[in-house]
Amino acid sequence: MTTEKIAFLFPYHKSEGNDKLPMLLMETTELPVTVDVFFQVHFLGLEHSKEYWFAANLYREEDGLEISMSGEKGVWIRAKGYPGSKNTLATSMGMHFERCKFESEGDYLIGTSLTKDGILIHEAHAFFSVSKVDE
Repeated sequence: MTTEKIAFLFPYHKSEGNDKLPMLLMETTELPVTVDVFFQVHFLGLEHSKEYWFAANLYREEDGLEISMSGEKGVWIRAKGYPGSKNTLATSMGMHFERCKFESEGDYLIGTSLTKDGILIHEAHAFFSVSKVDE
C-alpha cells in the first residue's frame, strides 16, 4: 500500500481579509452565474523531491451521473522535506477553476487524483451545493 495520499480538500470563499472560509453552500441571487471556484488540497506521505501529477475536475450531478463542467486541470507537484526523515511529509496547495458557469441549483463536486510514475495512487472528492436566494 502506498503512503502517498490526498488527506483532504475543500472549496472555499475568500473573505475581505483574504482568509479561506470552507464553502459548503454557494448562495447566489441569480442563475445562471459565472464565478471562479477556489479550493485547497492537503497531502500526506509524499516522497521528498518525487514528482506527482495532481489533477482536478469540477462536476455537476445530474440523474446520478457526474458531468464535467471544467475539463481536467492539472499540475506537476514536488514536495520538499528532509531527506532521510522518519516524519511523514505533509504539504498543501491552492487551485481554482476559472469562470465556471452554474446554471441551476444543486450539488456539485470537485474530483481529484494523484498520480506517480503514470500510476493512479489516490483519489478524493469534495462536495458543495449551489442555492439561489432572494435579495
